[in-house]
Order: sequence, then C-alpha cells, then structure tokens
Amino acid sequence: MELMKMCSGKTVSALVYEHMWFNRCNLEDVDYFSWVQNLKMNKKVEIFWWRLGKSAIPTNMFLMNRKISDNALCARGCQVNETYEHIMVHCKYLIEIIMKLREWGIFIPVFRSLDCCLRELKKISTQNSGIVRVYCSIVYYSWKNRNDIKHGKSALPCSTVAANALFLAVSKSSPYLSSWGTNLLLIKEWTPWDIARRAAFLFFGIISGTEENPEFLQIVESKLDKDAKIIVACSSGGTMRPSQNLPQGQQSRSLIAAYLLVLNGYNNVYHLDGGLYNWFKEGLPSISEE
Repeated sequence: MELMKMCSGKTVSALVYEHMWFNRCNLEDVDYFSWVQNLKMNKKVEIFWWRLGKSAIPTNMFLMNRKISDNALCARGCQVNETYEHIMVHCKYLIEIIMKLREWGIFIPVFRSLDCCLRELKKISTQNSGIVRVYCSIVYYSWKNRNDIKHGKSALPCSTVAANALFLAVSKSSPYLSSWGTNLLLIKEWTPWDIARRAAFLFFGIISGTEENPEFLQIVESKLDKDAKIIVACSSGGTMRPSQNLPQGQQSRSLIAAYLLVLNGYNNVYHLDGGLYNWFKEGLPSISEE
C-alpha cells in the first residue's frame, strides 16, 4: 500500500483508513461521480461532494490520521469522532437543520448510517432529485458553518442555514444569508419561514406562488357584515368531497379562505366547487374588467 501511495505524504494509518473508506462506500467507483454530476447541483456543492468521494475533506479524524491534529472529535461538540459518516449523517447540527426544514413542511430524510445514506440518496434521486439536492446542500452548509466555528467565527442559526441550503438546491445563483439584516438581498421583513416558502415554490415548479394576504379578514370586515352572502373562488377550487386518491378532499386557496371566514363568524359562506377552471370549462357566464 505504501508503494502504491508512495508520493501521497500520508501515514500508513491514514492510507489504511482511506482504503477502508473506499471499499466500504464504493466512492472510488465511476458510478458515484457520475451520480453526483447528474444531480446538476450548484458547483460548490458538487465539488464538495466530489471531494467527499475522494476522501479529501479535512475532518478532524482525517487530520489526526495525518498527524496534523491530536483531536479527532467533532468541532461542533458532538463528543464523537469527526468522520465522514459523522459529517454526512450523524452530526447533531446537521440533524437540527433537517428538523427545521421538516418544520417548514419539506420532508428531508434522516439516515442511520453512511451506507444507508448513499444507497437511499441514489434511490431517491431516480424519483425526486430535488430532495437529494437539498440534502447535499445541507451537508455542504453544515460543513461550511463548522469551519466558521473552528476558525473563531460565530455559528449561524440553523434556520438561516436551512434557508441557504434550500435556496442553493433550487437556484444556481442564490444569495448567501449570514443575517436577516444587512446581508438580506430580498425583502428585509422576510423570516426564515418566508424564505423557505418561496424556495419551496421554486422547488415544486411554482414560479409565482400565491402569498397569503395578512389583511384578508380586515378587508372583508370593512366591506361585508357577518350575514352577507359570500362566494369564494380560486382557479382550482378544490373540493371537500373524498375520493379514492384524495380521501380528505383537495385543499385549495378558496377552501382556506372559506374556512377562515366561517371561523370568524361569517355564517353565509359558499365555495365554488371546481374553481374558475371548471366554471369556464362549462361555458358558464363571466364578466371581465378591462
């Protein structure tokens, strides 16, 4: 092994560890690098995962094997050795970011081991490569934040990192958010939830997602009394009728609006089942404002 790696400058223990890593994860296979390239990730994330495949990320275990450091523990205080499996699967800060995205309604998987992680990510990528890109971006930003801490900088909140990772996964050119003040390039009042919501619109291909009007009820109250007849409609309409594929019905903006009105005391609320799409499809009368 020393002869094979004669000019690498690595210790024997480091070479053995690298060999075990390659054999365990099959990262030396061309298949792994083709898979990473086919994900069409942000170039920074793609290079990071390429380096992971080459066992070229300087974790504390990596540095200790090369006798550069005498401490192999996680820099985030996990009290376990900072291996590749740890930074890609088990680090508590990584899990916090994933849990934050789950709170925002975006389900990101959590894995038991590195073998399971790589196997399942490859499987998921055949059906939903977007989820895999988000996971890869989370690992990248978790490592980036770890480096900031190790070099004396303050850690970013997991909500900020989650928003950064989500944006990086859905956009090739996204702003890096280090705070919700001077460095926020969108709207300064946006919260991490707002950022994730808009990123999720892009993630699912909704380019101009509809935002909830925070003054909806105040506007209705200023124009209509509680007994007024109100018909709410949106493009899709949705339905409360169960079906085989949708046992709970189909949610829509107009159903949400109707629910809010009834909840706030309006007792004469009607919902346009099927929405404007079905209305126009049936050739029913309509009046447009020029």
